[in-house]
Amino acid sequence: MVKSLNEHRNNIKPEVRIAAKAKAMGIVAKMSNAETKNAKERGRPAPAEKRIITQSDLSNK
Repeated sequence: MVKSLNEHRNNIKPEVRIAAKAKAMGIVAKMSNAETKNAKERGRPAPAEKRIITQSDLSNK
């Protein structure tokens, strides 16, 4: 049976999780505001202006 991500996370020692989180926070702290904004925007869906399908195309269907 396939294990879920949470089951795998539970197998990681707490010390390792804390160290990984601290390392990630350090990396984010070193990033400039522009880099942080770009990283956040990569995870978001593209605005309607950048999509191939426009809002009017969706409304007509």
